[in-house]
Amino acid sequence: MPRKYLIETFGCQMNIHDSERMAGLLEQAGYEATADDRDADVIVINTCSVRERAEEKLFTRLGEIRQMGAEEGSRPVVAVTGCVAQQEGSQILRRSRAVDVIVGTQNLKRLPMLVDEALERPISARETAIAIDPVDVYLTEDAGQKWEMITGNLAALKPVMLRSVVFCRINGMGAIVLGTNNGVFIAPGPKYSNWTRLGTGLPAVPVLRLKHGARDGIIVAATLGRGAWRLNLPDKITP
Repeated sequence: MPRKYLIETFGCQMNIHDSERMAGLLEQAGYEATADDRDADVIVINTCSVRERAEEKLFTRLGEIRQMGAEEGSRPVVAVTGCVAQQEGSQILRRSRAVDVIVGTQNLKRLPMLVDEALERPISARETAIAIDPVDVYLTEDAGQKWEMITGNLAALKPVMLRSVVFCRINGMGAIVLGTNNGVFIAPGPKYSNWTRLGTGLPAVPVLRLKHGARDGIIVAATLGRGAWRLNLPDKITP
């Protein structure tokens, strides 16, 4: 029996167009449309940040879906897409456990694959899958009047949803550390353009805050629901 989807559109004409596009993508992947949320295997909430009280409406609806799941004993996979997903993905993660997929405005084509993966796992084992546009990072001098992009090779490493930026000194040299939901990245000075993913313990874990440790060469990352991780950096990092 084909799996069923329901798309709920909050917003502007562009959102309506994107909803039609997502419907086509899901149907190409073998899903059928339904108008009944209790019959849906997947509920997609397509958001718009321009509309009044957009976030409130989203979280109200997520609460309703979570309550429905409690009453039914199971709930559909929930995907949040659109402008609010793109701009407030970290806030969605913090405030709701009813979201399985967050998709930014430029990654809609990944929606069928991400919901397929979520449906293959029991609810207790689901981790939120995130597809947000890659971040750009800038360095500033002169009291913020002059900005220089320092993305460098960061795009190739595919970090998404920037959580934090920390400047620290490692082995006497400046370095910038990024916390993203796709891992922790570091770029040593002076140009801060040669990015490296740190370790293997944190990929795909939302990093909420990074702090340079008490002694040189240690980065501490506090993560969402995953505890605190400590990473001892290499003895020498070259720019």
